[in-house]
Amino acid sequence: MMFGTVVEVKIERHDEAGEMLESMVVPLVRRRREDSCAATGLAPDDQSTGTSMLIFENEETARDAANAMTGAPEGGPVTITRADVFPVIAQA
Repeated sequence: MMFGTVVEVKIERHDEAGEMLESMVVPLVRRRREDSCAATGLAPDDQSTGTSMLIFENEETARDAANAMTGAPEGGPVTITRADVFPVIAQA
């Protein structure tokens, strides 16, 4: 059964957050690609928040990803407000 990790962030400093996303987060997800099926990030027009969903082949890997997200350094450009794991019940 597949599982998804949903991560929500409050964006404190937009420019730094964008740089961190491109230089750290996206490459990390690409390196772990063998463990995941998909990853998508969303943000409203004002870019005050962000939501990402990562889909994994199993619950253990999804939980590992959620735990890694909650370890973000304090004082960074984003604050993680949520990192939860859910079973995938449908996919198109």
